[in-house]
Formats: sequence, C-alpha cells, structure tokens
Amino acid sequence: MNPDARPCVGVRIAVPATYQLTPPVSLPPLETSADAAADAADDARFDTTRERQVLAEETSPSTSPSPSPSTSARGAPADPTSLDATVRRVLDGPEDPTIEKFLRMGYPRDAVALGVAMWGDDPTKVPEFCTFFARGIEFGFPPHVLAGALAANDNNLEAAIGCCIK
Repeated sequence: MNPDARPCVGVRIAVPATYQLTPPVSLPPLETSADAAADAADDARFDTTRERQVLAEETSPSTSPSPSPSTSARGAPADPTSLDATVRRVLDGPEDPTIEKFLRMGYPRDAVALGVAMWGDDPTKVPEFCTFFARGIEFGFPPHVLAGALAANDNNLEAAIGCCIK
C-alpha cells in the first residue's frame, strides 16, 4: 500500500526559509572572575564607617561597670527598634499627648504604652488593642508575648490567643 495514497491524519507544516533558525551570533569571551571582581571593586565605594564603629564598640571592653541602656541584661546589644526599647522610650519620655489622650479614656498605662508603640496614634487600633490586651492578661499570658501576638494578628484576640497557646 502506498503511504501517499492513504488519507493523512494530522497537519503538515512547511516553515519558509526566512523563518528558519540561524546559528547564534558569536559573543566576545567572558571576563575572568578576577577581572570582574576588580572592576566591581573599582566601581563601588561603600561608606563602612558606621559598621566599623559598631564592631569596635562590640570588641572593646566596657569602661562603665553598669550596663548601658542599649544592652540587654545578658550584655548583648539590644535592638533599638524592638518592642521593649520602643515601650521604654514611650514610658521614659516626657508626657506624651498621645499617651495622655488614651489614658484619659481609662486604659492602663502599660496597655496604652504597648498600643502606642504598636499602632501609633490610630484612634481605633489603640483602644481596641488596650481592650484585648487587658482581656489576654486576665487569661494569664505574659504581656510581651500577648502584645506581639495581638500586633501580628491585627488585634484579633482569638487568633492571638491561638498563637500564645502554640
């Protein structure tokens, strides 16, 4: 039986010569890694003075016997953006009108300080945080754990309690 005589099943495609693939264009050889590293070092000049100061402070022995406020009880440098440092700044600072506003609403100072540290001057989030924080403290959760769980769960008390239990 002649294969050309059978009806074809499928599609036959003919690609014109103008659309056929051509060999790729040859590129110049790549630079060696040493040359590339030298060029990158020449192009980038970074200011590393702050990093050097931090390293020098970490390696030098402390001259004062009392720990500085920027170090934790273990002697390790504390994160100035941590919740504890922010609450300390809020509580130790001069009378803040934001805190006074929420204190006049009847919320406790520790809840207000944590709420302002978490949510700023948000008129809905801070009172909501203070209410749920007081409820969570009644359940016996540690304040710093509960505050972080409430912030992570957008003041959802049930989800925060679930995080605290896990």
